[in-house]
This record gives sequence, structure tokens and C-alpha cells, in this order.
Amino acid sequence: MIRERCRSQETLSNQEHLLRCLTRAGHQLLSGTDLDLAVTEALAILGEGCVTERVYLFEVEHQDNHRNLLHLRFEWTAESVGKRIEDTRFQHMESTSFKASWFQDLLAGTAVQGTPADFSEQASSMLREYEVQSILLLPVLYRDNFWGILCFDACTTPLHWDSSSIGSLQNFASTLCTAIMQRRSEQEAVKIRDQWVSTFNSIEDAIFLLDDNGRIRNANLAALQTLCADDLNAIRGLHLSELLLGDGIKFKKCLADLVLEQDTHLMDEIHSAPLDKVFHASAFPVYTGKGKVSGVIYIARDITREKAMERQLTQAQKMEAIGVLAGGIAHDFNNILAAIMGFSELAQIKLQQGKTEGLDSDLAKIFNAGARAKDLV
Repeated sequence: MIRERCRSQETLSNQEHLLRCLTRAGHQLLSGTDLDLAVTEALAILGEGCVTERVYLFEVEHQDNHRNLLHLRFEWTAESVGKRIEDTRFQHMESTSFKASWFQDLLAGTAVQGTPADFSEQASSMLREYEVQSILLLPVLYRDNFWGILCFDACTTPLHWDSSSIGSLQNFASTLCTAIMQRRSEQEAVKIRDQWVSTFNSIEDAIFLLDDNGRIRNANLAALQTLCADDLNAIRGLHLSELLLGDGIKFKKCLADLVLEQDTHLMDEIHSAPLDKVFHASAFPVYTGKGKVSGVIYIARDITREKAMERQLTQAQKMEAIGVLAGGIAHDFNNILAAIMGFSELAQIKLQQGKTEGLDSDLAKIFNAGARAKDLV
């Protein structure tokens, strides 16, 4: 009787210790910033609670041919046993490494426990290599789908886990998986955000994201450089028309304000007096899920240099045209001068010889040539 009471008290004490460890492990998962470190430390606390030397987590990869591959994702080990997280044999394990009935039980959400002898010959050899004497396998479910296996290795003394402990660990396994998937989602969201920011700031055109009042909510690096702003806070909340003040070729009003009024995409060429720059501006309405205009995307491409080059090209073309015209006039004028000089020389010869015949014709041609020169000029 006394022995049974002591055994019950020991079981109760072990349960309380395990629950305290599970609480600590849950807190570690929620408070840790680094996913790998937080999970590893949570597994270490589980190892302490279960008095085991190794705790690890497999993630299952379901393949199209109905094969299931196990990948060792996280592991904690006591100092007295070896780590196997870098052992490639545990990265692509076949589900056939377990007894068929075991894996079916795990798929059904039931925990199993046993010894290395319960595995295939190859897997049994691997477990003995890592000094495993008994093992507990807990199915890990995520959104009612089989996600992985949480494993506990007893390496010093064989252990048998009671149903109460298994139930507590089973509940924590789901919490552990949810925390991992949530952290992965957060990391993916951060990665996507960083990629978006990098892309946004890599665009050479100035881009402004405006609210429904035409005030700046966000801007890329090119926009900050265009406005000579040190950072976004220097321009956030300001009205864009106050910063890019200038008249457009088509519109006199700020393009962003017109887009908000007319709910349509507009373009214009704008000369900003404060910045002494010329921009090709495009403004697009941004809609809410209900189709209401909630803001404007304003894109300004600095074409100051291109406009200056256009002016220089136009001026060069004008000078070229003047040169061609001047060359043509000079050629025609030279022809007239040749006629005047030629007939003048003939008239002079006739006068020296005392001849007057044809003299009036030569003089008439000289006069006509002078008249053409007058008209040409």
C-alpha cells in the first residue's frame, strides 16, 4: 500500500515537473527571436522534462508517388550523446524505416514507442550507432494534416512513457509546429517585404505613394534624391504639389489632385520651378478592395537633361538650315556676279575697239543680273 502511494506520488511529481517544463518551453518558443535557437532551446527543456538525452523533430515531405520522406529539422542532445543533425542519412529517411503499423499509427495521430529492434535493419543499426535504447515518436499535426514526428531518445536507461505524459507532449507537439509555421510565415513576409523595398528603391524614376488627400505616405530612394530629402520622415505627410510646384503642358492643376477627382490615369510634362527640373509625370489611382480610390501612385521621370539636349538639337538643326540656306544664296549670288563680270568685260572690250553694236544688249544683261541679285538678297 505504502509502495503504491509512493509510486503515485512519484508519478504525480513527474507530471508536475513535465508540465512546468512544457510551460517554459512554450514561453521560449514565443519569446525567442531566432527560430532555430528558440526551437532548439524548447527541445532542450523537453529533454529535461522527460529525462531523455535527445529530442528532435522530423518534417515529413509527402511526394506524388505516395512516398514519405523524413527530414531532420531540429535537434537537441545532452552532452553525453552525439549529434546527428548533420548526418545526411537522417535528412531523407524513408517512412519504411519504421514498422508499417507504426507509421500508420502516426498518420492516424497515435503516438508509438519502442526500441531500435522495432525498426528496419538499416534504421536499427543507425539508432544503435547513436546509443538509442528506447524511443518515443509523437505525430505532429498542422491544420489537421500530418506534418512531422517529434522524437525522444532514451540513451542511458530504457524508458517507458505513460499515457498522461504522452498526452501532454502530444498537445505541445502541435503548439511547437504551429509556432514553427508561424515563424516561417513571418520570415517569408519579411523576405517579401525586403525584396519589395529593394525593388522599389532600385527604380530610377521617382515614385511617390500618396493618400486620398494627395499627401506623401511613402517614396523610393530616387524620389528622396529628387527632393534632396535626407529620409522619408522629412517629406511624409506633405502635399506633393507643394514640393513639385510647377505648370504642366496639358494641365495647370496638380496631376495627383486631378487623378483623385477624375478617377483615371493621367500623364503630363511638368516644369518644377523650385527644383528647376522638367519631369514626365504619370499618376495612377489606387483602389480599396471595394473599388474606392484610396490614393495615388505618382511617377516622375526627370527629363531635364533630355529636354536640354532637345533644345540643343533644335538649335543645331536651325543653324544647319541657316548654313544650307546661306550656301545656296552664296552659290546663286556667285552665278549672278559671274554674269555681271562677264558682260561688263565684253562691253569694255567693245568700247576699246570703238564698236557699239551689241553694247546695249550687254548692258541690259548686266542690269538684269543686278536686278536678280537685288531680289535674291
